Amino acid sequence: MPEPGQLRMMVDQLDRPSHWQRQGWDDLRAGLQGRGNTPERCLANCVASLVKALERGAVDIDLTADVQPGSNGMPVEPDLVRVWRAVAASLENEAIILYQAQQNAAAQVEARNSMTPVG
Repeated sequence: MPEPGQLRMMVDQLDRPSHWQRQGWDDLRAGLQGRGNTPERCLANCVASLVKALERGAVDIDLTADVQPGSNGMPVEPDLVRVWRAVAASLENEAIILYQAQQNAAAQVEARNSMTPVG
């Protein structure tokens, strides 16, 4: 069992968009390198992590913006780098679509509830 201070730090980390963006990168890397779960599970986890980052206020979820070829697991070969960036962009777009759908659904519920007579 973690100490109270450690638990507070863990909870604080989970509230930060950067934590979920790093988790998304780790999932992308694992999926494209064929490590861990099946690639499709890793990529689905990546989308889920990016949605969590957006929910916590992330403005930019670009997974490959700060990653140079040959670092942090990204390949060096230009054609493979292009594939990694294309897959990352697709997952980022999917996360944005899911997040926007969540927001729209929540707004519709709130609108319906606001029109319900009180009393």
